[in-house]
Amino acid sequence: MLYSLGYQDFRTLREDGRTYVDKTEHIARVLQLNKYLFLARPRRFGKSLTVSTLAELHSGDRELFAGTWAHAHWDFEAKRSSVVWLKFASSHFATEGMEAGIHNMIDDNAENLGVELPSRIEIGFARRFDMLLKAAAAASPTGKTVLLVDEYDKPIVHYLGEDAPALPAGGRPQSVANRDLLKSLYAVLKDADPILSLVFLTGVSAFSKVSIFSDLNNVTNLSLHTAAATLTGITKGELAATYGDQLAATGVPPEKVRRWYNGYRFAPGAERVYNPWSLLSFLQEGRIRGFWYSTGTPTWLTRILVDAGNLDPTGADLGEASLMGFDIDRVDPITAMFQTGYLTITDYDTEFGLFRLEYPNLEVREAFDLGLLQYITDFRGDPLTRSANLHRRLHAGDLDGVVALIDSAIADVPHQLWQHQGESAFHLVTHVLFRTLGVRLRSEVSTARGRADAIVETPGRVYCFEFKVGASAAEALAQIRERGYLVPYADDSRERVAVGVSFDAERRCVGEWASSIEVRKG
Repeated sequence: MLYSLGYQDFRTLREDGRTYVDKTEHIARVLQLNKYLFLARPRRFGKSLTVSTLAELHSGDRELFAGTWAHAHWDFEAKRSSVVWLKFASSHFATEGMEAGIHNMIDDNAENLGVELPSRIEIGFARRFDMLLKAAAAASPTGKTVLLVDEYDKPIVHYLGEDAPALPAGGRPQSVANRDLLKSLYAVLKDADPILSLVFLTGVSAFSKVSIFSDLNNVTNLSLHTAAATLTGITKGELAATYGDQLAATGVPPEKVRRWYNGYRFAPGAERVYNPWSLLSFLQEGRIRGFWYSTGTPTWLTRILVDAGNLDPTGADLGEASLMGFDIDRVDPITAMFQTGYLTITDYDTEFGLFRLEYPNLEVREAFDLGLLQYITDFRGDPLTRSANLHRRLHAGDLDGVVALIDSAIADVPHQLWQHQGESAFHLVTHVLFRTLGVRLRSEVSTARGRADAIVETPGRVYCFEFKVGASAAEALAQIRERGYLVPYADDSRERVAVGVSFDAERRCVGEWASSIEVRKG
């Protein structure tokens, strides 16, 4: 089977004989809602392929859709139209500059449509964009044009946080400057309404102060809309219908595949979907691993979470405005995690209109924790190796090795984080280090009778760790006993191991540690 992994162009995918999970009926359904549509989805979720499919649905080429729902149900002749397609992911704005990037996209569209426009030297990009839309509509069989904008917010997202270039004293951040240029571009659409038959935009977020959302009041946001809940991603049924044999051939239990790659929900009560990139990568490779982590966790995201002291963002409740909005002048870390795909909807409070958020699956949880661990320790190697070593030593009961690994992680904490976090950096490192075990071992930080720093279960042992700064290891052990952190495991046949660790704040290392072992009698 030829997988469509990495394909973002519908025509190329079909001509190359790649598999396609048919989304054409979904597309037709959402097009009935409004002619102004916006869809936000995380990266690697098929946004660009959706936009490309839309372009081809208006090309008039019925045979390109052979075997799909659209082939029998879409009116290709009536829908044939000129298409203006802005592709911000490939506009090279980062190297050419924002204005040059916009001009280049306008020139590419003018060339594809056979339209003559004044040069960029004569008039600005907003005026040229307006003229392009009018010329495209005039040349269209319908007298109107389709406008597709893929990753409209890429020029903003690219420059968030530490990715921003240095600016002269008093200069605006590049993300803000680009946002304002986008506002000028999209302001053209209000007067162009009579010549537009469809406007479809994709992105990560509905950024505030960008005119497509602030000046226009007629955009339907599909991002949390039930009709678009499975527009992107792969459902359980689609997996079985398109890739059922390939899934069986991997030999991996379907439930394990589900726990690793399924779990995204984009509307209250909607069916959960698989991440297409991760699922197809797994089917192609045939083994479970973290494909999401290989795409990288944005440094700016981990930084704002650490700065906010929010290392466990799951279980958060947000209203729709906070969930979908985004103000680059004041970034909310939970909003950012949802929009970048690290959190998804698990429940919805209809009375208050609040969405409950959790990690979608094990792959994303591991990716986030490993990215966070790498950020706070500035570890030069693969953070997965550090987590794996901790996993192995706990399995083997090698407490000397466990403490040595904790000490090594603390030594890697960068100086600036020590300055910012102070003594809490000790707890920050150990908390995140032990949380990376949660994918493969049960790792908790609380019990019904109190709050332990870490409780980790392996097949042979139950460990309870208590970490102290300015107190002895013996005091840490005493707290475990006095507060009964291991009491819930009193009837467990496994060894119960209490471990007290004292950090030396002056030397920034493990000062001393002690342990005690209990075995259930009888």
